[in-house]
Amino acid sequence: MGHCNDEKMDLKINCKGKFILQGEKIDREWIVPFNNFDNVMWSMITFFELATLEGWPNTLLRIVDSQGVDMGPKKDNRL
Repeated sequence: MGHCNDEKMDLKINCKGKFILQGEKIDREWIVPFNNFDNVMWSMITFFELATLEGWPNTLLRIVDSQGVDMGPKKDNRL
């Protein structure tokens, strides 16, 4: 469920170097949200938040938009 801070980069391997945003050079970085399924601990926390209905819409949208391992999101992704 990670993504690059440069929206043009869709793969983690390509999320390197710098890009220009509003006239500023910014380092590209791969960002993984707090709610994720990267390991058992984060999965349990994510499932707990979903079960308690706390912030579930944002997490659900990230899950729907996800494409695969080390791939950025795709809006309304349909496999």
